[in-house]
Amino acid sequence: MTPACREMTHLLSQSMDRQLSLYSQLVIWLHLTICDHCVRFAEHLAFIRKVNRSILKYAEEMSPAGLTASPESVSRSGSDRVWITGGAERESSGL
Repeated sequence: MTPACREMTHLLSQSMDRQLSLYSQLVIWLHLTICDHCVRFAEHLAFIRKVNRSILKYAEEMSPAGLTASPESVSRSGSDRVWITGGAERESSGL
């Protein structure tokens, strides 16, 4: 991986979160025309984004009534597990 590729991975990641300047878009396009590694990285990023959106959509469709993922309804136990509480506190079953 060259220094240009390191910068490119950063720009490609940023392009998933926000609109880049025309100059940055041009730099990405030019680099991708010559670098197969960065093309593969961009494809992987797009795949991860697509899978993430599919999982979120599926979770929204399958969530029982009253359970949401709003910040008020999310509690944390002593571990890193996040519990969706639906407004009322629920204790972990020690799984």
